[in-house]
Amino acid sequence: LGFPQGTVEIEGETRDYDDSSESGRAVTRQFCPTCGSPMFTLAESAPELLFVKAGSLDDPSGFAPSIQFWTKSKQPW
Repeated sequence: LGFPQGTVEIEGETRDYDDSSESGRAVTRQFCPTCGSPMFTLAESAPELLFVKAGSLDDPSGFAPSIQFWTKSKQPW
């Protein structure tokens, strides 16, 4: 889920893992330092957005997708 930077309040500590996308652009993946669950992503290709991992939400059903990524490699279901 992509949110404009500054519109999400994060409580607690995260750890960063610096990575790169298929195009070679910088990606920072943030995760819980206690359990390792992925939480957020910051992407050089979209510096105005903070991506929240939908699986980290208590109830993601309130969000409907308006755009999808990686559909070329999507699962058949």
